[in-house]
Amino acid sequence: MTPKQNTDCEIYEKYRRKYRPQKVKVLFLAEAPPPPENIENFIYYDEKNSMNKNALPAILQKLLVDAGFKCLDIRDWRKFLEKFRDLGFYLEDTIKCPLEKGGEEYQSAKYKITVDDLREINPEIIVVMGSKALEFIKSVYKSYSIIADGAITKLHGSVIKLPDKVNGLEAKYLVFSVLPTACQFLRRILDRPCIKPFKELRSILKDLEC
Repeated sequence: MTPKQNTDCEIYEKYRRKYRPQKVKVLFLAEAPPPPENIENFIYYDEKNSMNKNALPAILQKLLVDAGFKCLDIRDWRKFLEKFRDLGFYLEDTIKCPLEKGGEEYQSAKYKITVDDLREINPEIIVVMGSKALEFIKSVYKSYSIIADGAITKLHGSVIKLPDKVNGLEAKYLVFSVLPTACQFLRRILDRPCIKPFKELRSILKDLEC
């Protein structure tokens, strides 16, 4: 990794840490942060008060609000991030640094989330968003054939209740979704509603005050 890439990584991590809950209830596991030239589309970028409606964060916000998390219907992005954090919600990327897709570094395990990272985050629920996140989760929960045999489009909207600790992890549920930015494709080609995983999440968190 070049010195510039190291600096970029540190900048993204600085934004993440600012909005990391003390106790993570729900971990949204996405693919990778946007490149530095598009850092304004990074969910934790709070230098301005609005978000590009076509970026993953804004689409995720809309899906959560439409699924019943009405308290997240906040126009000011900083206040949205504060509420997101206060609910115990946290988004982490499987590839933690802004790297070129398909490049050697992008494929390297060095820059990917690890089981140790997951233990440290210690979420109650993991929302697996996209194929890169699914690839990682398959490596963690190898004993669950329903995960091992599925593509993210097949698993979209599924919920798996985890009865036991796996690899020292205490997560109780896995919820599966395509990346929200791919939802239009999913709905058009497979006729599967984008909102289903987030309604399932709302059902699990029915007692959450939101």
